[in-house]
Amino acid sequence: MYLEQFTPKETMLSYGKLGVKGSMGYQIIPSINGQNFNHCISSHASSIVKYELNSKYNSFHSYIALNDSSSENASVEFQVVCDGEVRYISSKVKKFEKIRPVNVDISGTNTLELRCFNFGDYISHSIWIDPNLSEEKINHHIGPFNNTYINLNFEIKKSKYASIVFASGSMSKYLYAFLKSFQLNSNLKDCINYIVIAEESYVINKIAKIFNAVVIKSNKTNNYQVKSLFDFKDATYTVLKHIDAEYFIVSDIDIIVKKDLNSAFIENKIGICRDVIGTYEETEEKRHSLGELVSSEWSAYQGDENCLNLLRFNEEEKNNTDILNCGFLTGNKKSFMILEDELKKMLPESQFYLATAKYPVPREQALINLALIRANNYHILDIEYNYQLLWLPIVENACLHLNGIETKKEHSYLVDQECGDFFEQINKNLFEDYLHLNNFKNTLCIGNLEFENKIENNDWIGLKNLSSQSCSYDCVVYDHFDNLSNTKIKLHLINKILNEGKVIVLTDKENLEIFDLLEIEYELLGTDFGREILVIEK
Repeated sequence: MYLEQFTPKETMLSYGKLGVKGSMGYQIIPSINGQNFNHCISSHASSIVKYELNSKYNSFHSYIALNDSSSENASVEFQVVCDGEVRYISSKVKKFEKIRPVNVDISGTNTLELRCFNFGDYISHSIWIDPNLSEEKINHHIGPFNNTYINLNFEIKKSKYASIVFASGSMSKYLYAFLKSFQLNSNLKDCINYIVIAEESYVINKIAKIFNAVVIKSNKTNNYQVKSLFDFKDATYTVLKHIDAEYFIVSDIDIIVKKDLNSAFIENKIGICRDVIGTYEETEEKRHSLGELVSSEWSAYQGDENCLNLLRFNEEEKNNTDILNCGFLTGNKKSFMILEDELKKMLPESQFYLATAKYPVPREQALINLALIRANNYHILDIEYNYQLLWLPIVENACLHLNGIETKKEHSYLVDQECGDFFEQINKNLFEDYLHLNNFKNTLCIGNLEFENKIENNDWIGLKNLSSQSCSYDCVVYDHFDNLSNTKIKLHLINKILNEGKVIVLTDKENLEIFDLLEIEYELLGTDFGREILVIEK
């Protein structure tokens, strides 16, 4: 239902009247980037418009922009407020910018406020385009690079602080070290840890239970052929707006926390450290500009001049020397919502920028750097909050960031010290542990493992005959050594044998690609017997 059909409970406008049903509220022709829209709410910034909803609706949807009649230096911040709580806040909206989508969960809201605050010239004709209310709930969150989405059915625990990391099964040891050191040394009282994963992992779920953490499943959109797990991280930076906490830390997983984090939060700003190149003195002396890094093949972003044009860098942005390391970010919900809005404003150019990378490189860091510069809502933290061991010697009282492959090798003992023998117990006998916990009644093994019911890997006739019979198996263990075509055939036969239950696959790490090519959904348990263990639900 269009919001213009409602009579506002209260309006506060700096100029003119509230514009609805084609009217601007003053004598100005409606035109947004040369286009007219039929359903708009026009409220000259600064303005507040309140509606009484009586908890009847669950979601609010709109687009926001400035009318073409606004001043060249007009700058407006849009907000959606539900019963006094800010649920959405934009970065500054300028004249002739692309219209931006706004989708807000307003479940349980009695009073809805649409706020527009003027931060530029007085003539700021702010527009809510096609604003409408729906009884449908928002059930998923799409990342700011449009690479991943998260279903909003994960457990949410109310807390003052929340930490969010992105993890994969292969990095589970770093996850354990991070969570243990974080909970021991951060001194953040009333804090919940959240773990975002791109693939199901039995080991990660076990670690989450140990540390009372919440696991959030991220799903890929398949808009382009991704080159690394970097591309699956995007929702990690923004899903926090759906988490019930006041302050947030978004961190890389390869960090060991040895520092009190209570002073890492700056009100309404993203706290972040500079990227380090050499010693502190060398970093200050060799500070490259963001434009130089984005356009150079030698940099971590491996770019060229076309990247600057694609992302529409202006001269000030090209010359900015605040090169930021996105391995550790802090802030309140407002600051991260502004960052998300600025990142989403870059679409679709940002996704083309990620897709055109020749190799797996952390280009998402360049995008976050650019977004923070454009939003101008960041504060440089002391380097101890993201102490990058790739360049710096070990010190006490710091968040030690093991960034870089060689760093992880050289300082692996730091992770080992945090994990001790207990982590090895988590990974030990993973295969047998999983079988025991699920208490399968009747298991068939295809391969050479010791099971009562077994068919040899090369016994195609036996497997085909079994697939034509009525079977009561609730689990099939597949000792996998096959190529793509044979894997596809065997899984088809297994599917006929197993009416309901699970297929547990033991395979070599390099063979995981086979199951991805077959577009099979699986849970990655971890590594046992030196092999990867997958679970396919039937």
